[in-house]
Amino acid sequence: MIIEQIEDKTSCGSRLKQLRLMAGFTRREFQNQFDISQNTMHAWENGRLPLTKKGATKVINAMLRIGVECSLSWLLNGIGKKPFFIDNYQEQKISHLHHDEQSSLYIEDNFELLKELEFYKNTNPENTIFLINDDGMLPFYEIGDFVGGKRKTVNFEKYSGQNCIIELPSNVTLVRKLKLNYNLSILNAFCSNIDTTEPEPILKNITPISITPIVWHRRVLSID
Repeated sequence: MIIEQIEDKTSCGSRLKQLRLMAGFTRREFQNQFDISQNTMHAWENGRLPLTKKGATKVINAMLRIGVECSLSWLLNGIGKKPFFIDNYQEQKISHLHHDEQSSLYIEDNFELLKELEFYKNTNPENTIFLINDDGMLPFYEIGDFVGGKRKTVNFEKYSGQNCIIELPSNVTLVRKLKLNYNLSILNAFCSNIDTTEPEPILKNITPISITPIVWHRRVLSID
């Protein structure tokens, strides 16, 4: 019997951990909800055990149930579109932090953050909250961090040099540093992490639907 495995175990493990943290689950929470052993998950993430196609498929199906879509080719080989949230998953995640009985300690540790999130969302309808889902903006923001600000739809050049939540026409939203090329009068977006795993650390000549200069940043406790 031939078991399909990937060659780059470390990179695959890093992507698996990124996927889990993107959804905001500890390994214990992931085990309780999806019946995937936290020891197995830990071994996959640190590369001690190779992630098989069967194991990767099980993880992908679990993530899909909680609102995160991921392709097999990305998880195993880093090829193709990165994982993304489906519909209103980020709002559902905030609700999960409030109500999941399996996460009582997680809730206790982050009670003040949860109150602040709700207050920030309800203070102004133009406020945007985004859950960091990649390593592109390390060391400023980690996967699982919340960032926010006031959404802007005009005069983007005013925010050149700032870290922003950027909404693109391709139905992609990400956090990057916005830079205006004054000579060409075009906007570019940059990762701050020179070792990022993102396939496109620089996005050139972007035409955002909106940007949100980040003025609010909170880190969830006990995420790992």
